[in-house]
Amino acid sequence: MLATHIYFNGQCKQAIELYKKVFHATVKTLIENPDHSLVVHAEIIIHDELLMLNDFGNDDGISTSGGYQLSVQFDNEAALQEAYAAIEDGSTPLKP
Repeated sequence: MLATHIYFNGQCKQAIELYKKVFHATVKTLIENPDHSLVVHAEIIIHDELLMLNDFGNDDGISTSGGYQLSVQFDNEAALQEAYAAIEDGSTPLKP
């Protein structure tokens, strides 16, 4: 599965509420930091598609990533390890 992951720099909760209202999104996962001011990870379903969201990029909640990433999910760890080994060859991983 290929899923889009969007960083909201402190407005993730507002985005989730908007997507619930506008797209009738369903919240699958919502993990907030201990003081509940930022969303660490959220997953919502819009028209049967997964969208991942969060606020963070740095400790202050501001993302320096450019705003989004594509995430690939695998059915099992062996498939993940095989794909990672192939893509790691000749690249510079930011996080293993």
